[in-house]
Parts: sequence; structure tokens; C-alpha cells
Amino acid sequence: MRCHPDGRRLETLATAVQTGALKLPIGRRFPLVDAAQAQRLAEGGGVGKVLLVM
Repeated sequence: MRCHPDGRRLETLATAVQTGALKLPIGRRFPLVDAAQAQRLAEGGGVGKVLLVM
């Protein structure tokens, strides 16, 4: 898999998230100190996106 940086595309996506045009389904939020627990949950599947909050 290869990827190439695309600043314009990133800006478009960020704007879409900010305006609500693109929704990111977050199943659970965890503080960074609970990253191991968040990883275990994510590996188990079926919970949606797992977000680490700094």
C-alpha cells in the first residue's frame, strides 16, 4: 500500500468533518493513559471507532 500527502484533500476532509457533512462514528473515547484497554476493545471488534483523547 502506498500513500502520497495531499494537503488539499486533507483540508477538504477536515472542513467536511467540521461542518458536519462527514460524520465519524465514534463508539468509545478513552484517555491516552487507557490506550491498552482501548486497543483490546478495538481488537475485539463490534464497537465502532475507538478514539484516544489527549
